[in-house]
Amino acid sequence: MSDLRVIKTKNAIEQAFLQLREKYPLDKMKVNELCTLAMINKTTFYNYYDDVYSLSEELENAYLKECFFGFEAYDCLITDTERFIQGIYRNFVENRKLQIVFRERVNTLVEKAQEQVLEFYKNDVTSEKVKMRVMFLIHGAFYLLFNYKEQHNDGEKLKIIIDYAKTVWNERG
Repeated sequence: MSDLRVIKTKNAIEQAFLQLREKYPLDKMKVNELCTLAMINKTTFYNYYDDVYSLSEELENAYLKECFFGFEAYDCLITDTERFIQGIYRNFVENRKLQIVFRERVNTLVEKAQEQVLEFYKNDVTSEKVKMRVMFLIHGAFYLLFNYKEQHNDGEKLKIIIDYAKTVWNERG
């Protein structure tokens, strides 16, 4: 069981980070400002993290894992692509913290999502062709999600992504 003081301190750091991250790009964030907002001193911050980048990395990984494994159909990309896409899409759209930490860093989000999916499906992705399909689906889905924000509502985007994913996935051979 973790010490309650550690939990409270890390929660305060996380909340301060999220508040600042909404305002600033990651490279403009200052540890001093984060510590003031979290009501901790810099020594306390450095007991847990090397810098704001290591804090961001920890939060990115935690939120992405929560997004990926936080829905019922996380394990059915290959067997039920539509359910998988619907679940991950809904989790992503509803996960405000994930959107904040990856703000202005979509490429990092896509790369990390790809790593998690390929790691989870490593026993199913046995050929280079299947791996390329998975990568294509991930990159294509995120591309559509981020580049068509205003042109389509969430339902339309989801349908486009599902149709696209089914087409790519069903191209057997």
